[in-house]
Amino acid sequence: MVSNEVIDNQDAGVYKYDVWSMEFEQRARFWKERDKRHEAEKKALCLELENERQSRQKLLSSQYDLQEKIDSMQRVPSKEHRRSLSDASINSQQETAVEDDFGYGSVRSVETTRPALEAVNWSAGSHNGPSPIADAGLVLRMQNRISILQSELSRTAKRAGDLEDRLMNRLMLPPSNPNSDRFKVEELEIENKKLREQIDRLRAAGDSILLSKEVIGQIDAMQQELDRRRDECVQLKSVLTHQTVNLKSLASNYGSDVDIINEDGELASAYEAQKGINRQLQEELTAEKQFYAEHISRAKMEIEKLREENEKYQKLLSTDLSIEPKNKTQEYAQNEIIRLAAESLAIQERVDKLSESCRRYKNQIRMLVNKLKEAGIEDVQEILEGNDTIISQNTTLPLEIATVTRKKEREYLGMFEYKLQDEHTIIKKLIIDLKTHVATTLLPGLPAFILFMMLRHTDHVDDEPKMHSLMKGIRTGVKKTLKKRSDNSEYSILWLANMLRLLNNMRQYSGDETYQSSNTPRQNQQSLRIFDLSEYRQVLSDIAIWIYQGLITHIQTQYERLIVPAILEYEEISGLSGPKAIPTPAPSAGPARLKHDLAAMHEHLKVHQVDTPLRAMIFKQLFYFICAYSLNQLLLRKDLCCWAKGLQIRYNISHLETWIKENLAEYGQKCVEDTLSVLKPITQAVQLLQARKSMADVASTVEMCADLTAIQVCKILNMYTPAEEYEVKVTKEFIHEIQKLMKSRPGADSESKNLLMDSKVIFAVQFQYSPSSIRLEDIEVPNVLELDGLLTKI
Repeated sequence: MVSNEVIDNQDAGVYKYDVWSMEFEQRARFWKERDKRHEAEKKALCLELENERQSRQKLLSSQYDLQEKIDSMQRVPSKEHRRSLSDASINSQQETAVEDDFGYGSVRSVETTRPALEAVNWSAGSHNGPSPIADAGLVLRMQNRISILQSELSRTAKRAGDLEDRLMNRLMLPPSNPNSDRFKVEELEIENKKLREQIDRLRAAGDSILLSKEVIGQIDAMQQELDRRRDECVQLKSVLTHQTVNLKSLASNYGSDVDIINEDGELASAYEAQKGINRQLQEELTAEKQFYAEHISRAKMEIEKLREENEKYQKLLSTDLSIEPKNKTQEYAQNEIIRLAAESLAIQERVDKLSESCRRYKNQIRMLVNKLKEAGIEDVQEILEGNDTIISQNTTLPLEIATVTRKKEREYLGMFEYKLQDEHTIIKKLIIDLKTHVATTLLPGLPAFILFMMLRHTDHVDDEPKMHSLMKGIRTGVKKTLKKRSDNSEYSILWLANMLRLLNNMRQYSGDETYQSSNTPRQNQQSLRIFDLSEYRQVLSDIAIWIYQGLITHIQTQYERLIVPAILEYEEISGLSGPKAIPTPAPSAGPARLKHDLAAMHEHLKVHQVDTPLRAMIFKQLFYFICAYSLNQLLLRKDLCCWAKGLQIRYNISHLETWIKENLAEYGQKCVEDTLSVLKPITQAVQLLQARKSMADVASTVEMCADLTAIQVCKILNMYTPAEEYEVKVTKEFIHEIQKLMKSRPGADSESKNLLMDSKVIFAVQFQYSPSSIRLEDIEVPNVLELDGLLTKI
């Protein structure tokens, strides 16, 4: 009985164990299924987030492109029609192109085909021919002649001024006879008009022979002086007329009794005196007329002679400028002389600046040496030679020198104070004028640190308008710099790194606990107190995305001309050739050239310390473009679809794979695998060219082409040309079977229906948070930035 109960208890225990195990297995399956569902949902959400991010970045790129088009349309002024040559001086001051038709239906003057001497650009070279070099001796002779003419004109102007002064002095004398004075004034006005005409002719002659602006200005001033003299003459005429009227009224008061007026013979004596004065004035006027006639005749002869010489020199110059150099050596020598002259001027300016700095530093050293000597330190020479001489505590100083108490080192707050009116100058020197070779010698991201410390000061003094103005200036300055230097990718790398550094600084010192985990207590104390810059963080992120997309586009444009020669056409393996052999390009266009450019890009990214995840993303994007562009060219060229070319292309791709493994290994194995994965389409395409193509190999071929679409595989097989007679030709049945199996594989419905890959696609980029351990209070502004007096460290 007891044994039966024990057996029943054992059976019950076994039953309970079975129930528990079944329940445990059911729960385990439930948890596994739930984990799978959660993982699938997570992947779907990540994919959706990635698609949304990529769509937003595409829209952002389109927005910047539209904004650029609007700005360019606003900058382009409306075109004008230049009807006559008289508008040339006005239109020459405009920077925009003007339609040069000189009127509708008119014939262009023959004189315009030969440029005037002043229109010759002596420094600018020609794109279509050699740079014209003028005869130095001829130019010097012409300059000497111009200086002589200028001095002659100066003497003429001085003489005219003296005559005007004499004329005015005589006109200011009390008139003795109003009628004669009026005649004299009229004659002098006629002479004045003639002189003015002569000066105008002299000015025109001076313009034709490159008269300088200074001389023309002097002539204009003289003309203004003559106008003033003429006005004074008119006033004098009115005074004379008024005096005549007064005399007539005086005579009318006496009536017809002339004896009362001429009781002492005053009228007769006055008449005789006036006649003598008139004769003297007439003689002087005749002499002045004769002198001016001779002077004007000599000036006319001289001007005519100079005009003839000018025309002769212009003919010589036009003939000399139209003659090309005798050989390439002369042309090269001329261009080299121009280039060396420009370099010499630049070097001389730099030497002058360095000399001035050296002189200033020597003065400072001299002052410091004097102070050290006054303090009783005699071993000054050892200090100057670089020996770190430390004065021992037992050094005896003179008794009259009191003990020097060292002041406590100042504790800085990590801010830069600046004035609002200096903001534009700071932005110009720190952003627009900053050169890449200068930036490489500075602390990486130093401009971003300086700008953030300026932002901290606006937060410290609670000046919101100043903060908004600074952020606007940063955004405008960066855009202006990159548009100005759009042909240099290193500037894009420099400001991509600086914008990300500024963005990360704004995150790190925002006061948000999410970004404070790696901060020191001092850095947490330096967080922004008043302003919430989260909106500006998004603005900086958008600017960084714009810079990143522009950098990728520019690099792709540079690499586009290298991909086909380096990957598809370069033949390094000897003894292999397709049915239609392509001449082997020069070695400089092979994979070595492409790897050299990739290495240079990698070095620039490391020098400017672009964030490591972003570097990996850039190279993934570049190798995707290389793969897409290569595969598209392969799908469009039948001469590349053969076994021999497949072997050559695979060998060329292996160079890139080796470069990835050697240079991107520092970013982690995952980065290497992700970058290699984007090369799979072109790798599988060339493997398809080398694979066997019998009916027994259908399944392995489909499995091998996992990253290619059915349309691409069928296109390559249709274009495939056997290189040798013993190679098996691709049959239609093989292609149909391949197409059938590829359409039945999972995910075939979602495959792209396009034959070519989208080589212009840019992956969505995400900027990860990267805090800095650099202390803001330790940052100093180097002298090379030329910001002395504009920023004050507090």
